[in-house]
Amino acid sequence: MKLSVAMLAHNEEKLIGETLDAVSFADEIVVVDAESTDATAEICRTHKAIVIARPNIGMLNTNKNIAIDACHGDWILYLDADERVTPESREEFFRAMDEGKCDAFLFPRLNHILGKGMRWGGVYPDYQLRLFKRGMYRFEEKHIHERLAGTGKVGILKHPLLHETYPTADMLLRKLQFNARFEAEYAWNQGVRPSVGLAWKWLFWKPFIRTLERYFLKLGFLDGFAGVTSCVFDCMNFVMRYLYLVEWERKGKKEERT
Repeated sequence: MKLSVAMLAHNEEKLIGETLDAVSFADEIVVVDAESTDATAEICRTHKAIVIARPNIGMLNTNKNIAIDACHGDWILYLDADERVTPESREEFFRAMDEGKCDAFLFPRLNHILGKGMRWGGVYPDYQLRLFKRGMYRFEEKHIHERLAGTGKVGILKHPLLHETYPTADMLLRKLQFNARFEAEYAWNQGVRPSVGLAWKWLFWKPFIRTLERYFLKLGFLDGFAGVTSCVFDCMNFVMRYLYLVEWERKGKKEERT
């Protein structure tokens, strides 16, 4: 029984080496490199990974599926470049694979902000389907946050994957901008445009509800500064979405006048 690891990476030289070290036990590692301009591809090759060059497109799940399709193992472990397998999780999922009772497994995922693990605010255990039999699961290519979908029997593991969600302030800002822009583009393509009602919803109501729910009701404040940071940037995502819509509408109206 062979295990393949599939990954997608773009400019991940600071994190991907440790991620690859943690899965050195795999029979095969396939990395789709989406036009990295740093040493990501070289680091992957140093770890004897198969590197597939692809354009860096907004719909990340397209490239994730290309990595999955290129794997030859009986089982596939999909990981983002900022996710890490622990020795405990490795031992657990190999044992579960050998038992053969399930076709796929959910991992709890422990998200980190600036090195702090987040256990409150509704962000843990953040179950993610990551391990599955080849040919049974794929990412739906509808939205950036679509998860692996299939029809097999799914088991739940106890030991978490470690997720370096925002290891640095620069990474936090970069991901905030990417996610907010993607969500704004998705809304724009669905015909959503700036309005008084949408401004109220995205600039005030959504941030208020998220703060009330995650920071207070779900005890996000127990995560200290990381909890505050998570809450603030979660709210900023909605604000930036609206700003993008305003910018694009004004640009469109200006082009219509010229």
